[in-house]
Amino acid sequence: MRIIDKNVDFYDYMQGTDTTGELVFDRTDSFVLTKEELARHLLKEDKWDYKKRQWITKTISYNFLLLQAGNKFWLFLVTVPEEAKDYKLTLISNWANYNRERALIKLDVIEFDWSIRWEVSDKTGFRRDSEIDMDRLKEKADILVQAVNTKNYKEKQSLNYYSYFSGDGTQVEKHIPILKACGISNFIAPMEFYMAIDEYFSLEKQASEKTDADGTTNNDKIVNHGFDTKTSFRGKV
Repeated sequence: MRIIDKNVDFYDYMQGTDTTGELVFDRTDSFVLTKEELARHLLKEDKWDYKKRQWITKTISYNFLLLQAGNKFWLFLVTVPEEAKDYKLTLISNWANYNRERALIKLDVIEFDWSIRWEVSDKTGFRRDSEIDMDRLKEKADILVQAVNTKNYKEKQSLNYYSYFSGDGTQVEKHIPILKACGISNFIAPMEFYMAIDEYFSLEKQASEKTDADGTTNNDKIVNHGFDTKTSFRGKV
């Protein structure tokens, strides 16, 4: 797989191991996802204060971050250390699921159902913002993985989007995050991520080759699928 992009990500050097060059990843629609940009989406949330009757900005103690490449998934817990402005990433689990639809690179802040969060919380009370018990989380990680596999979660925010205005006032939109600057790359082997993307394009290519173009005749379909038009497959009378 050959990658076309002016930005460089942590797995890019792996393309030197591919001698065929049959697959091309045009990643010119990329943007660098910085730690500051990720923190902006993860650490703060606007909440309506019913007593003060106004919107307030609340610091979030934790969030779940789901990364998908092809049919590979990585689930992270993002926590905010006490009195810290930074965040801490913890990889909960990574796995492959070929029963889910493929995605090139998809990064979302997600929220599980209350009953699922309760299973991995510290259970100090019936608050929706109960703290996460890390030991319990590791024991119950399979519950969260199963919830992802069955889509039993809500996508709070997509991080596959960056917009800005160019010098001439034109709005520019980018949709492929470069991950090396935000800390996620510390938990994923370059080969693992590269192969997940390579597999995505391989499967997409295979799917497109199996699809007959519009206007294809029956004879063309027979030839395209490796059969001889002069041979009849009907039983002889």
